[in-house]
Amino acid sequence: SHVRFWAARTSVKLGSDAEPLVPVLISLLCDPESPVRDSVVWALGVVGVPAIAPLIDAARGDDAELRGRAVLSLGRYPGDAAMKLPVIIESLDDPDADVRRLAALAICSLGQSAHPDRSVYDDDTFSMLLDSIDRIADDDTVKLDAEWFGRIRGWLRPIA
Repeated sequence: SHVRFWAARTSVKLGSDAEPLVPVLISLLCDPESPVRDSVVWALGVVGVPAIAPLIDAARGDDAELRGRAVLSLGRYPGDAAMKLPVIIESLDDPDADVRRLAALAICSLGQSAHPDRSVYDDDTFSMLLDSIDRIADDDTVKLDAEWFGRIRGWLRPIA
């Protein structure tokens, strides 16, 4: 696990030059060690736009664990949210309950990025984000920490 962890951390330092490593990094999203997974998500976020299409493909794949982790990765960083948010929202309808929960967490993570200044998103993306937050609030099957979710929803409503 140390080798995988440091490989992912080194990818972070490469920034967008780590683009050729994206397929390997995506395969490590399901690593059994959480420090490895966290470093991989960080590395994919640093790679940026070139990692989005492969993450979207993974989010629509056959493996539920990978779908969930890919969706969560897409929601980790606010950059290019207009490209990422539609597949995250689509994942709220996933047949797997954990994927739906991770999609809700990804949406909440993007919501946190809009606090206290919504200008991190264009108007259409912010509206889509706000609609998805409301959808999560109305869905009894998605289990999130109620206090945390309420705080995020409360931040977003006044700045809408």
